[in-house]
Amino acid sequence: MIKPVTRSSSASNFTPVPRHDYRFGINQPGRWREILNTDSMHYHGSNTGNGGVVHSDEIESHGRQHSLSLTLPPLATIWLNAGGGMTQLAIGEATPHGATYDGHGVNFTPLFPPMRSA
Repeated sequence: MIKPVTRSSSASNFTPVPRHDYRFGINQPGRWREILNTDSMHYHGSNTGNGGVVHSDEIESHGRQHSLSLTLPPLATIWLNAGGGMTQLAIGEATPHGATYDGHGVNFTPLFPPMRSA
């Protein structure tokens, strides 16, 4: 069985300052779904994100005809998948992969409970 190819991209921000409206060039126009945000509150981050889904614009960036306007969380990496046909999530709504949208970004339930401070 041949599996369809999903285009993925990632972006990292290695500074402690969020980058809003960062123009990120892409090859495939359309919807891009934020599937992982390492700044999630589940990882004790600031919970800055892109609201689950980002739509491309026909604006050239990084040598590509289309681009996304992203919010890059501080000291974090986001992963995006092209397509998926998903619309904007409502707060608390689960995605097909078990993530939930908390109003700021897509968050996954951690495999282990959060560590408690002493």
